[in-house]
Amino acid sequence: MTQMRIKTVLRDKKILRMSPGSEKRIRATTQKNLDRLVHMGKLLRIMGLDRKNRLAMLEGLWETDYHIWLCHDGHQHLVYLSKDETRPANLEIDAYPWQ
Repeated sequence: MTQMRIKTVLRDKKILRMSPGSEKRIRATTQKNLDRLVHMGKLLRIMGLDRKNRLAMLEGLWETDYHIWLCHDGHQHLVYLSKDETRPANLEIDAYPWQ
């Protein structure tokens, strides 16, 4: 298990009013949660997505400066969103890039 703290997925009323699953909502949620280790399922939920259509997250972030780092800790699927294409130094668990 990691000692790195898993953060709560950040959101606001403006994001929640956006169309669920829209590119705009995906990007706004990503921007709000940059450089944070968060739970993948909860992040998808705030984006208006579910596990079945999680590839829509990639499509929404296509051709942007965002990088997605997938992590697995115990039974948790985690994600770290960054604008840095190199592995973040503060990411204390195994991760691999998804974009």
